[in-house]
Amino acid sequence: MATARATPRNTSVLGPGAPAVIRWYETRVTAISRLSELFANAFPGWRGLARHSWCRQQRSRLHAPDRKVVWVQDGKKMAWALWGAEHGFFELHWAGRLPFLSAVAVA
Repeated sequence: MATARATPRNTSVLGPGAPAVIRWYETRVTAISRLSELFANAFPGWRGLARHSWCRQQRSRLHAPDRKVVWVQDGKKMAWALWGAEHGFFELHWAGRLPFLSAVAVA
């Protein structure tokens, strides 16, 4: 079982010499993820709405003239990609172990 290493409050995971921009980004991302988690726990329907919104966004990205596929790079979004494929937002394919989305084929 791995344990998380605590970092001092005024330093970045990249070290005390990391640029201030990176430290600001880390703080912002952490705060946003915590707020999102609190919001999702307070409002149970939020996760379903977020998943539906993500699927709509990916479908619109696939319909752009220069876009043929969208790679699913975030493992946490894999469950959402499977749900979106089951509900007809897009098609899910695999290139080896890498999942990608493509527009639904028009019959």
